[in-house]
Amino acid sequence: MYYLLLFYETRTRSEDIPEGKLDEFLASLHKTREDLVVDEKSMRAYDEAAIVKTMKLTPYIPINGVEIWHIRSFNKGLRKYDGFKYRLPGFSIMEFVNRRRFTYDYLDFTLEEVENSFRKLQKLGLIVESMKFRGESRFVIADERLRAMVKEIGFIEQIQWNNMLTSWDYVRSPTNEERDWLRKFYGRNQADKLLDEKALSRREFLKRKDDDISKVIFKKHIKEQEKEIKDRIKKLKETYGDILNEYDFLREIIKIVCPKIFEAA
Repeated sequence: MYYLLLFYETRTRSEDIPEGKLDEFLASLHKTREDLVVDEKSMRAYDEAAIVKTMKLTPYIPINGVEIWHIRSFNKGLRKYDGFKYRLPGFSIMEFVNRRRFTYDYLDFTLEEVENSFRKLQKLGLIVESMKFRGESRFVIADERLRAMVKEIGFIEQIQWNNMLTSWDYVRSPTNEERDWLRKFYGRNQADKLLDEKALSRREFLKRKDDDISKVIFKKHIKEQEKEIKDRIKKLKETYGDILNEYDFLREIIKIVCPKIFEAA
């Protein structure tokens, strides 16, 4: 449970603001449209990195930690979607109890268990209340550097995850260690179903005799991702080595997410 709580924010999804409800949503934050200020730096970064040029994303400077985006998509000049999304900072007790689309979904925690865990983390000084949203308290990791490190570890984990899926789809079978890791996160039933799907996808791809170029491209991509993981872990150790030592009791939790962090260089 403590792994899920500390890494919850790295997996939260953005939510839609219902059509015509932007003013109502902003009012719940005690703000108005006049408080929406475009984050020019982030918008330039999005524009430069955009692969799909039919979508325009306008990020705003977070309000009370709440991220808000205006998203417009076009098809041959015709507007197909025009709406707003948001993502709240941190996590709340009921959000965690009712979590969906999340690792360890196969485990059920009672409200009492979750409340006890929140109290213990607060007592340790690991989490603090950051805001109330619609009457419910939301919590974040208290130490900003620990929060930044957790975010980076979560990002490394996502690269690892995507790289494994690509490998299983196009190159090789999963190792026993990878199978165990997957089952730990998703439960045996869901994990084995995914593994069966990947085995079928891989067999179909490897049977193709006329696509050697794609095979080379996928293998090159996998190697590049492996290098990025290695480089990010090296930088993480250099940047947050003191945090890793200060919060040494979190070592076992971090090992669940990214065991390579503690491997010898």
